Amino acid sequence: MKNLLIATTALVATAGVAAADISVSGDGRMGLVYDDRDNAGLPGDSNIKMSSRIRIGFSASGETDNGLSFGGFVRADNSGGGAAGRAGSVFISGSFGKLSMGDVDGAAKAAVGQVSGIGYTGLSDLNEITYLNSGTDLDGDGNQDTLYPTPSALYEYAAGSTVFYVGIGQIGTQIGTVSVPGQLLPAVGEVGQSYSVGAKWSNDNGLTIAGGYEATNDVAGTGDASDWVLGAQWTNGTWGVKGVYLQGEWAGFGDVQQYAVSGDWTSGATTVTAFYTKKDLQDFDTTSESYGLGAAYDLGGGATLAGGIASVSPLNDGDKYTVGDLGIKFNF
Repeated sequence: MKNLLIATTALVATAGVAAADISVSGDGRMGLVYDDRDNAGLPGDSNIKMSSRIRIGFSASGETDNGLSFGGFVRADNSGGGAAGRAGSVFISGSFGKLSMGDVDGAAKAAVGQVSGIGYTGLSDLNEITYLNSGTDLDGDGNQDTLYPTPSALYEYAAGSTVFYVGIGQIGTQIGTVSVPGQLLPAVGEVGQSYSVGAKWSNDNGLTIAGGYEATNDVAGTGDASDWVLGAQWTNGTWGVKGVYLQGEWAGFGDVQQYAVSGDWTSGATTVTAFYTKKDLQDFDTTSESYGLGAAYDLGGGATLAGGIASVSPLNDGDKYTVGDLGIKFNF
């Protein structure tokens, strides 16, 4: 990332006060995407389409006289949401830990995370499980997509090899929706308080073990939603594996079970990745399943050639379909 550092005249001119920095970064991509469905939402009569985008982001940072660090990040396309706390985030950190607020993940997701994905577009994040308390803008459109009304807050504290997390959604009853990325599920209306806890432990041998609990009360008058999630990851620089398991009961959806696993192999500038993800709504006796294989080659300078192909069996016994992509992605 190439940073453009901007020090404000007023701060520079004020003796004894540290200047704040603003850096500009970005990402972009270009290539071809494939979807073998006739109603894939791609315009025209071809299953192969060109796909490109560019996004610019702004990071700000500073330090108080007594050594506290503060800052924030927002993308230009989400600037309106950032002004209202629905997109981007701000933070303050010190010896007490780090407190972030805005469109931030819940504690369980912050601790456990996701398995590796594929493709230059991410292929609709088919590798990911769905968290209740997640950064709310899953698809980047500036709107809330989960049971986690914003602004939300995340506190994290590191003690040796362990990091602890505590998260909370906007205080009081709010309006929220829930969706499974890449799948269609009903939306909900008013939701009560959301909260989460999590922890992550790592050692010097590349092993990480994490876990968390998350809940949202009074979901549209249908009851509470909660789940717990566990994850484990190991890497030695060449090989890497990660697994995530979630079990819970979501109001309106009943018993929910999700799990995902991925494997990575890296040699020089090349990384090959495979993943498998399954989401099971047990009360509805319906399951979605995705698996895929991809590769990426680091071109240097922030550019990566990447592609992948994945098979998807959607919820509600929908027809199985295949998606893929091939292109170049950039980080500036």
